[in-house]
Amino acid sequence: LDQNPEHGAALYGLGTILLQQKEYPTAQEYLQKAVNILPDVPEFLFNLALIQEITGDIKDAQANYCHAALNAGDRGPFLLQICKKMIGLDLARQALPYLNAIHPQTPEVVWWKSRAQGAIGYWGSALKNLSWLTKKFPKDTTLWREHSVAAGHMRDFDLAIPSFYTYMANKTVDGHDFLALADLYLMARKPDDAQEAIQKAFDLGLKNKADAFFIAGKCARLRGDYKAVRKNLDKAVILRPTFGKAWQMLFEIMDKDEIAPQADRCSSLAKDQNCTDRDRISLALATGQAYEKIDQFGKAFMAFEQANDSHKNLLENQGHIYDPHEAEEEAKKIIDHYPAGTEYQKALEEQPKQPIFILGMPRTGTTLVERILGCLDSVETGGENDAMEHIARGYYQAVAQGKITSPTALTASQLTEMANEYWQRTPLNNPIITDKMPHNFYHIGLITQIFPKAPIIYMNRDPRDVCLSIYCRLFPDVHRYAVDQEWLGHFYGISERLKRHWLTRFPNRILNVVYEDLTEPPPTKVGGFVKGN
Repeated sequence: LDQNPEHGAALYGLGTILLQQKEYPTAQEYLQKAVNILPDVPEFLFNLALIQEITGDIKDAQANYCHAALNAGDRGPFLLQICKKMIGLDLARQALPYLNAIHPQTPEVVWWKSRAQGAIGYWGSALKNLSWLTKKFPKDTTLWREHSVAAGHMRDFDLAIPSFYTYMANKTVDGHDFLALADLYLMARKPDDAQEAIQKAFDLGLKNKADAFFIAGKCARLRGDYKAVRKNLDKAVILRPTFGKAWQMLFEIMDKDEIAPQADRCSSLAKDQNCTDRDRISLALATGQAYEKIDQFGKAFMAFEQANDSHKNLLENQGHIYDPHEAEEEAKKIIDHYPAGTEYQKALEEQPKQPIFILGMPRTGTTLVERILGCLDSVETGGENDAMEHIARGYYQAVAQGKITSPTALTASQLTEMANEYWQRTPLNNPIITDKMPHNFYHIGLITQIFPKAPIIYMNRDPRDVCLSIYCRLFPDVHRYAVDQEWLGHFYGISERLKRHWLTRFPNRILNVVYEDLTEPPPTKVGGFVKGN
């Protein structure tokens, strides 16, 4: 460097040595200079991102890990190393395409794929990968635990519960294991089994854990024993005063005359310096729901704003920001991709299985419609299935790479392959299954091609109810628009623009259902007349 201060490789080498010696500020200076000179060398970018992650410069670390992955080419082991870091910094969605591109797909790659899929809610795909891994490593407790978690998210409790018992059979069981088992039984709506597991958790030393009493409260609520609900939740918030989820459940059962002082207390607890970011959000939401219950709507909305502001700050610190321009461009590309007046090829129709797609904005009644349809003997409820999102992402990636020019270029055999991939990612016992992933409204064009006979139910609800309902609840981080009123309004507008396009483009394929009409009490017959309720 004395001879040539702009020698990129030497700057990188010295910066790396300083990184190993934990001299981070000086190391970052040299590595940043190396990246400035040679901006596309993945090793330079990776080591710079390492320092930025260590020193708390998360946004820049995220950007440099992504840039490193983009330039790593087909160097599988190094790309996997980058993807691990990306997943650790909440970039699972960005890491997944790179993980899919690594060859060979070793067990380690498949494991990290399942981690990424779980992180972004693609539980069907995660379950498939974990099932493959458990067959190869039947004694691995971590795999069985994650397999149980994924099956639980898919509401397949006949698989989730045995998987959890296999996990416990291969380790020394402790109270936390029985507590997790109790929670799993609760999701399966088996309160007696849950209560037995909770008692074992208490017997193994969890009598002073707030989480144990919270789950005991959930169990009592499922049994309808509200005295026990109150007793257990009171213990939970004594042990952990900032336990936001416990407060939310407490406010559901409190008498109105005791809500106001406790809501004030909850509001103060959110300002406690020992409160975690997630608890702060939950406490503010609990406060809002409490004030709403006693008709103090001004205070309620202020609390909801506080919760969303905290959530927004948390997302921004992680580099997750809703980009209105990006959302506009994505919608425009989809609309332009499926213009009116064009005929498209369809998959072969000899399909013995059939999905029913229930879609629309969240909080429009997709769950209600799924439960109604699930009452039919031949219909299985599939919940929020990520299979269509995975297929669509692969399709649009092929379009971006020039491998496919438009939907008209797809052949019947290609579309049939997509249908087969959907079923590979969708566990099914009955001939018909519901798929209520709301954001499948992006993919209606592809759905009509892949499943020519599949019903598509588009849910609608008063936009004020939709947006307020979203804003007053905690949504997963992938719903970035949910934490800001302007973002939420903008995203709702995007969904309406796509809906108008699809209804015009495929009017005979979409059943437009209005939530308010669906929930209106049906008319009853009195004598020979019909009387409305």
